[in-house]
Amino acid sequence: MPVRLSTTVNNIQTIPNENNRKLVTEFYEFMKSSGTSDKYQNNNLKTIIAFGKSLDPSEIIDINYLYPQICSFEVNHLLFSYSIYL
Repeated sequence: MPVRLSTTVNNIQTIPNENNRKLVTEFYEFMKSSGTSDKYQNNNLKTIIAFGKSLDPSEIIDINYLYPQICSFEVNHLLFSYSIYL
């Protein structure tokens, strides 16, 4: 059974980190003001709520800081994996 948008919006409150809850709420308001469909909003919110829950106690904002480090790790790991097969 599909989850209604109103239920998903209420689930924003289940994100443990207060700053992440605020960011997700702002994102929802942005999507509403942009005229996106309810289905689009619902799917995006479900994804970002799950992401926000998995980050506790980290903040979504911190991801921008960590992204270059994550990419560097992935590239180094891929290069190492590739060299094993040579």
